[in-house]
Amino acid sequence: MEQPFDIAVFPEVRYDHLLRGRTGAIIDNLRGKGYFVYYFERPPDSPLQYFKDLVAYHRGFLNFLFPKTIYLANLAVFPQPPIFPAKRFNKKLIKKYNHQKILRNVINSYNELRKTRRKPVVALVVTPWWHDIINKMEFQFICYDCIDDIKVFCEKKEIDYFCNAQRQLVEKSNLILISAQKLKDDITKIKSNAPIEYLPNGVDAEMFINKVKNVAIPDELKKVPKPIIGFIGSIFNWVDVALIKRAAQKYPAYTFVLVGPVQGIEVPNLPNIITLGAKAYSTIPTYINAFDVCIIPFVKDQLSDKVDPIKVYEYLSLGKPVVAINLVELEKMQSLIYLAKDDDDFVALIQKALEEKDLELKNRRIKYALENSWDSRVTKLIDIISSKIRHT
Repeated sequence: MEQPFDIAVFPEVRYDHLLRGRTGAIIDNLRGKGYFVYYFERPPDSPLQYFKDLVAYHRGFLNFLFPKTIYLANLAVFPQPPIFPAKRFNKKLIKKYNHQKILRNVINSYNELRKTRRKPVVALVVTPWWHDIINKMEFQFICYDCIDDIKVFCEKKEIDYFCNAQRQLVEKSNLILISAQKLKDDITKIKSNAPIEYLPNGVDAEMFINKVKNVAIPDELKKVPKPIIGFIGSIFNWVDVALIKRAAQKYPAYTFVLVGPVQGIEVPNLPNIITLGAKAYSTIPTYINAFDVCIIPFVKDQLSDKVDPIKVYEYLSLGKPVVAINLVELEKMQSLIYLAKDDDDFVALIQKALEEKDLELKNRRIKYALENSWDSRVTKLIDIISSKIRHT
């Protein structure tokens, strides 16, 4: 089906990032609906990034230094060469040089393909890092997808730069999406009448359900003592490892399985805590299916109150009982999950969730996930953009 416009995505992560998040889900659904997507990857911070980035490593060293456009169905991915020299020297003249080099690469790629495509383009901007570049490009419509507090995207020394970039991006955008209601405050402080739409996260529920039909649990978990208390996702500083340790000490006979990359944080060294590292998105349903209870042990702070965890939708798609700290965004599903008022409650609710025998509740969870699919989210997104374009 021929669509009226193309989408240019300016993301935070590489297209084939191992952890498929909101941006990847939106892109896959747009492509499935016949929309052509330009995907501009951020450049690696230094040549050394090749040895730290699994995606870059799998693409090969020559492709890392001299990347070529990747063409897939309804998609063109534009990788960027690494910044020279390393990011820590990226100041003043060097910063200007790097910026001009990236700008030149992006604009040349964009203009060349746009001439071939001959269609208006809608920009979907995920991080303000891109603001200076998109400011020099032509789009029919600009949509800022605000998915996290700005502090998540940068180091402390970069906050002023990113905040300024976000202010300019908000002023320039025709539409601002927020994945969590609390993010609205950040936007309205910049522009009180900003065109904001709430678009929470979702899940490919049918894929998750179909993946676990007649599928054995992963080999890594076959000999793991049950019950299994499981977590899926990045294990960074927003995960409360002290709370995980406390729960593991309370229930020494239970196995706590953490599936996801570990970075900048130390996982407690206990015999009943197992870390399995990052796994391909397509295998995630089989791990969740092996869990008896799923957990969301985030650090409770201003950042976590602006998060709508994708993992909760994934847990619910398989009907799993979920124990989570009381995040603001999770209150909308409080009849389906166990929300803890404090650490003591979190630990106690694990046992309550484990003893759950309510089949009707399990079915309601699955129904909720099916009703909150990425397909429905993207349909809404397209409707919003199309309506605003018509009235512009």
